[in-house]
Amino acid sequence: PSTLDARRSTPPPLPFRLVPRWAPDPWRAGVSLLTRMVYDEQPLALLGSVDSASTHLAEQVVAKAQLPLLSPCTTDKSLTLAGVAWMFAFAPSDPAIARPLVDAVLAEGSQTATPAVAATQSAIGNLKSKILLLSGTDHESRLTTREVMREFSRRNQLPDTRFEIAPALPVPPEGLAAIDRSPPTPIVLVATPEDSARWLNTLRERHAAHPSTGAAPRFFGSHTMGRTRFLELAGASAEGVHFPLLWDSSTASPAASSFVARFRAARGHAPDYAAVYTYDATRLLTAAIRQVGPNRGRIREALIALSPWSGLAGPVHFDGTGQNTATTIPLGTIRNGVVLPLRPATVPSQPPSSP
Repeated sequence: PSTLDARRSTPPPLPFRLVPRWAPDPWRAGVSLLTRMVYDEQPLALLGSVDSASTHLAEQVVAKAQLPLLSPCTTDKSLTLAGVAWMFAFAPSDPAIARPLVDAVLAEGSQTATPAVAATQSAIGNLKSKILLLSGTDHESRLTTREVMREFSRRNQLPDTRFEIAPALPVPPEGLAAIDRSPPTPIVLVATPEDSARWLNTLRERHAAHPSTGAAPRFFGSHTMGRTRFLELAGASAEGVHFPLLWDSSTASPAASSFVARFRAARGHAPDYAAVYTYDATRLLTAAIRQVGPNRGRIREALIALSPWSGLAGPVHFDGTGQNTATTIPLGTIRNGVVLPLRPATVPSQPPSSP
């Protein structure tokens, strides 16, 4: 009887229902759909969104409705600096991403040239290694570029040439001409996965080897080169690019390996960092709800109390603003169409910038 009574007193597991909302225009239809959902369906928390602009809109809604908002893969540092106590960001912030990228670019630019290249440079007389930066003008790319430029400035070495390109547009002729005039140079692409792939394909085709030295430029990119969409669109051009790696599948735990296998079976390809961070955010949220029940305020407190928490993408440790404090980001590369860590690291990461 005592065992039976105990079983009767144990509450059944809480069921969860995911209610998706999507709109191509977040500023009008998107925020309207979200507001109606928050007040009509009374969700316990929100997961999303896919970029920082729409997440900022959702942040305004949750600040009034007072429910947790978990941003899985947006790297905009201002998300958690807006003073909204209900905001939690899982991905590393743009400043943490900029440091290893700039480390690698500057190390590449300072490497000693091969004897053949050095001889050619000496004969021409005015050639030196330069840094070219191509950046997108979309909201997400501008935020990342801003932190990359700040990191270059902190090292007292800004890119020699910089071009800003609107979404879906090709590399401008003056950008191609700038590469023609320079020796093998580090070329940095900070853009969406789609634009990064488009520009890389163009540059690989035109600049397989520099006409003066016979050497090919080294391509670097932001963390978006770790997205599945970039791999699909860039194809063979992605071989050998270097970028900050937000998730290292080669060091995955057994739980992560199981997730990768199930994801691959369902989608036909391995998950990228955005999928893994979203999975981690969902797992931590459900763990918090199971611990405290369907109460928004207590769920927020549980999210804080559960930190540090071991996720598939690594430890999740929120600071006082709700930002995951992950700052140790290795470099990654692509070999034979697979995202892999680049070891050993090019140079040790510099200390964090002052606020």
